[in-house]
Amino acid sequence: MVKPNRGVLRSKNMLRKAYIELSTEKDASKITVVDVVNRANLSRNAFYAHYPDVNAIAEEIENEFIQKFNLYLDQTLFSQKLDHPLPLLKRFEQFILNDEDDCRMLVHTQNYPIFLEKLKSCSSTAWSPISTTNPAATNTAFWSLSTSSPAA
Repeated sequence: MVKPNRGVLRSKNMLRKAYIELSTEKDASKITVVDVVNRANLSRNAFYAHYPDVNAIAEEIENEFIQKFNLYLDQTLFSQKLDHPLPLLKRFEQFILNDEDDCRMLVHTQNYPIFLEKLKSCSSTAWSPISTTNPAATNTAFWSLSTSSPAA
């Protein structure tokens, strides 16, 4: 496996961080490449070496979050008893806190409905084998998740 270039990783992280900061300050549809590169203190060439446009940063963050979320579900759902969903929900809270900046950006963007649909899709796929074996526990867990307010 080829190790990623540290300079590439550094540049991408700086661009992502700049985008996340900007997304908390103004509407994502108004963020430009110039805004991002100025905030990241990088050149436009550096930006275009990694992303075709500003929306690609948000999409990359979304996709990475969904991948992490799927992995979290795989590791968590099948190792927990759903008779008492509180430990599962506490682990979920910790999962969100570990990626708090990304989550904040994902919730505050105008693409939130699209992101939420992607998230629902992957979570319902993960829950479906469990719901057929213990529907009462799954309903309780879903109710608990749906009634809690989002952390923003």
